[in-house]
Amino acid sequence: MNLGNLFKKKKNKIYNKDEKSLSGDRKMWRTIVLVFVFINICTISFSWYLFLQISGGDIFSVKQDNAISIKTVSRKLLSDTTTSFEKKVDDFNKLNNTDRSNVIDPSL
Repeated sequence: MNLGNLFKKKKNKIYNKDEKSLSGDRKMWRTIVLVFVFINICTISFSWYLFLQISGGDIFSVKQDNAISIKTVSRKLLSDTTTSFEKKVDDFNKLNNTDRSNVIDPSL
């Protein structure tokens, strides 16, 4: 078996394959370039639209709703809640100030 002939056959197959697919490569590159150009055109168009919206001030405008409803908190409920929390603070302070020597350690 001659290794030189084996390499020549493989080399010829590789070059023949490349010559046949040359038109396929051109189609692939053409597709890549067209997609790139399309993306660039879309980006430029959107950038121009955004620039016009910002320069005109239209992008920052907010439509006001005429039916604005304001929900307020009941004063009685607020008073009851603050009274409840004040009572809890007083109970906590009472417990905090009591002598702790009355508590027996259960582990002893």
